[in-house]
Order: sequence, then C-alpha cells, then structure tokens
Amino acid sequence: MNSSKILTLDEIEEKYNKGEYTTKLDYQTIKMYKSDHVFDENQSVKWNREQIINENKKLLALKEEYKKDKIRLERQLTNDVVVALMDSYGFNQQQAEKIEKRVYNEEHDCMRNYFLSLDDTASFINEIRQCYFDD
Repeated sequence: MNSSKILTLDEIEEKYNKGEYTTKLDYQTIKMYKSDHVFDENQSVKWNREQIINENKKLLALKEEYKKDKIRLERQLTNDVVVALMDSYGFNQQQAEKIEKRVYNEEHDCMRNYFLSLDDTASFINEIRQCYFDD
C-alpha cells in the first residue's frame, strides 16, 4: 500500500474512467507470423525463417510485458481501493481487502456497479459495526 496520497473512492473511480488503471500497451492487434511468411522474397528461405522466429519472439515479449503491466495496474486499483476503505470507513486492512474482493467478484463485469457497490457495502457494514459497538 505505497500510495503517496490517499484517494477517495470517487477519485479512484475518476482515475479508472480516465483509463489510468488500464495498460496502454497493445499486443492484441499484432498477429504472430505463420511459418510460411515471407518478409523479403529476395532473401533466402533460411533468412525468412530466422526473421519469423525473431519477430515472434518480440511479439511474445510484448505480450508478457502487457500481462505484467495489466497485473500491476489491477493490483494498484485494488490497493488504492483498500486504502480508501481503510481511510474512509476505519476498516483494518484485512476487512477492507475482504470487502473489495467480495464486491469485485460480484460486480467486476460492470465497473460502475463495482464502485457504487463498494460504497454501499462499506457503508452498510460500517453501520452494523457502529450498532454493535454502540450497544
């Protein structure tokens, strides 16, 4: 949880909507070269085969970089949300992580609902906590 400024859930949602938790790397539009691809008809078959291997290695490396960046940004989103839940509602880290995980598992297909549900769920749990400790 090494964020310099603690963000609110609204600020995190705004960053998400701006694409700040989405990798800018794009490997999906690039296709792997087939084994019979010809880069240069004036070069030897061996040279063309070597080019295929080299270019496909580059694409595989780009794919790995994409995956790593995607995972890093997903972790950053999760960490930012957990810290926001801890700061806004006074949850400890384990509580905030459980809330985030549950809401994510239920709502990750629609991130707008994810952010709404985070706030609703955290508020509801906090109300229950306050009732329990007030008695």
